[in-house]
Amino acid sequence: QADDYWRVEYHVNWAEGFDNNMQGKVPTSFIENLWAQNKIMAAANAELTPADPDRYDVLESSPWSWPFLLYPMRMSMWDPPSVAQHNMVVYEIGNPLLWWASALLCVFVYPLRLVLACIRLKRGRYSGSVVVRAVQAECFQRRSRGWVLWLAWALHYFPFFLMRRVTYLHHYLPALYFALLLLAVELDAAIRRNHRIVIVLGTAALYYCFRPCTYGWRQNAVTDLAHLQALRWWNIGGSAHDAA
Repeated sequence: QADDYWRVEYHVNWAEGFDNNMQGKVPTSFIENLWAQNKIMAAANAELTPADPDRYDVLESSPWSWPFLLYPMRMSMWDPPSVAQHNMVVYEIGNPLLWWASALLCVFVYPLRLVLACIRLKRGRYSGSVVVRAVQAECFQRRSRGWVLWLAWALHYFPFFLMRRVTYLHHYLPALYFALLLLAVELDAAIRRNHRIVIVLGTAALYYCFRPCTYGWRQNAVTDLAHLQALRWWNIGGSAHDAA
């Protein structure tokens, strides 16, 4: 078909022999190959659209909701209105404390820092190019590691707003990795060593509470895990997000 892609990974002309085939290898450009691969992947992702755009799918979620953990995802056999006791149910949800704290940094704190730096430069606090001085003063001198991690988070997160494909919460996990690293950098710089035990205990407590969602639950999740539903958008115990 016209929209099919064929990628030949390996080809040998046995009439010429293996050695003769290797001698005529044509050098390729890394940039050209990288561009071609991403172009093909973008085209393939664009085809992953819902069959019925008007149908609400409980599993789908939009990129804007991912940093705020608004719509965790049911991963296995959830049979409404209740779950059979013999089914292992898994709920894709992170540690809310770490998830929301990292979102606070990535979505609000770091962009605000950049805006304030540009305002100070605009008012003449620094001399020279606005962009160069902003990067030098606010990024590399004091928080170079943090800004590198924030940039990595942004590069893994914002491209999903340009995609037409169906999106799910697990698409945010690569960006979340850098967000959590950024959170660790900030906590290491801002929190005294003797106060860090509070954060560790809070994180461990929430991990213990949400462990059935991560490792699976064989009982009736709708009733047994309903107490974990901190937000009305979560569908652990059933909510408006269940409607299809």
